Amino acid sequence: VRDRCTDYLSLWNMGKLEGVQPMLLPPQGQDGAFLLALQRKLDEGTRYRKVNFRTIVVSGDSASVGFVCEFSTTKDKPKPDTEVILRFSRAGGIWKVTEHP
Repeated sequence: VRDRCTDYLSLWNMGKLEGVQPMLLPPQGQDGAFLLALQRKLDEGTRYRKVNFRTIVVSGDSASVGFVCEFSTTKDKPKPDTEVILRFSRAGGIWKVTEHP
């Protein structure tokens, strides 16, 4: 899960929804809203740098990955030590992001 999260954040920081879309598993029936919310974050220049993993919890086919990072957008100065939790689900044996705050 940690490696998958690292790959996801690397693609995310490139700023293209097409790059991360294969790694996403939107909530059932909410595909459009989920992708639109992520596109807004990308358009705002949301980036996660200097990631320091703190917690990884796996329970069956669900996982959460907590980390501290330097969070930034195009409007705001970088904020060091920002806490973030990404949630994953395993679909077809592959970990995919189901919740991106």
